[in-house]
Amino acid sequence: MKFVIYRDPVGLWRWTYEVNGRALAEGGGAHPTPARCLEDIAQIRSAHLSPVSVSPFHRLLSGETALTASQSRDAPGPGLGEPLTTGQPHG
Repeated sequence: MKFVIYRDPVGLWRWTYEVNGRALAEGGGAHPTPARCLEDIAQIRSAHLSPVSVSPFHRLLSGETALTASQSRDAPGPGLGEPLTTGQPHG
């Protein structure tokens, strides 16, 4: 797992997050300097403690109201009708 920064054809800096040689995430913006690109990477790296939630819009489209623990093998989930938000990292 690694972050990779690179220059695009226009000369701006971008980043990707690669796992086993596959881009798992890409930065949405282009930056004029490598330092600005690295600032975005620092924010992403600190986000591992951020809460996770299912957006109401996604629930509306998919018909979901909540996820249950039985729907996930690896991490505990909320009970039926409880929102999927947490400040605690799973692991």
